[in-house]
Amino acid sequence: KGFTKEHGLTEYWSHRITYCASPPHYLKLFCWVYRHEGKKLKHELRCHAVLCTKETVSKKITEELQVKLKQLVEFKKDRISKQ
Repeated sequence: KGFTKEHGLTEYWSHRITYCASPPHYLKLFCWVYRHEGKKLKHELRCHAVLCTKETVSKKITEELQVKLKQLVEFKKDRISKQ
């Protein structure tokens, strides 16, 4: 979930996150690429970023999210192979 003054509360679903990272040159920055549904249900990829209060926060978010995304990919592969 994310909150901005412009859009208010926004929820981001893990199955739509295609990439996430904490760039080494900007240690407090956490970035992710999200697959949005645009007009006429066309998919579009958008880059999002958050400036964290500490380097450890951005690193922790990145590590935990990458683990969850790997688990999601494994779950999808397992589910498809059982069909």
